[in-house]
Amino acid sequence: MAYPTSRLRAVVAKAFTDADSTAIRLRSLAGALDAQMVAGPVTATLILDDLLAELLSGRTVLIASKNTSGILDYARDQFDDLTIDLPTEFNALITAIDAVITWIVDNFPTSPGGFLQRFTIAVDGVLTDRSFSSAQTAGLRTQLQALFAAIE
Repeated sequence: MAYPTSRLRAVVAKAFTDADSTAIRLRSLAGALDAQMVAGPVTATLILDDLLAELLSGRTVLIASKNTSGILDYARDQFDDLTIDLPTEFNALITAIDAVITWIVDNFPTSPGGFLQRFTIAVDGVLTDRSFSSAQTAGLRTQLQALFAAIE
């Protein structure tokens, strides 16, 4: 076995920190957006540019962190818990993210050609962001609540 340099430990530490900060950010976002959707209508921009973009980015970070060699042992040291099963936790979180993404993909209005129906356009050319009521986002809120619950 080769000597494990501090560079290798730094790579694992960064992957762990990236995953941790991503999970914290996603939990906060899921909780905030759930509350916002309960309170009233939300825009297509919020769903696509804020939520979907953050989910895709977070998913990428979590997959990269999950695949970092040595992260399980590092996490067990950080949490002082030899029973933690980080791959299972990563998979559960990624599955919850995928469920939110799937809901958006399956339920966001599209034209028969598959184009997103995101804006309306007025006769003067002004674009207005599509709005979704609390009732229309009920299924999305269910998925956001599951994502929130998947993160401690």
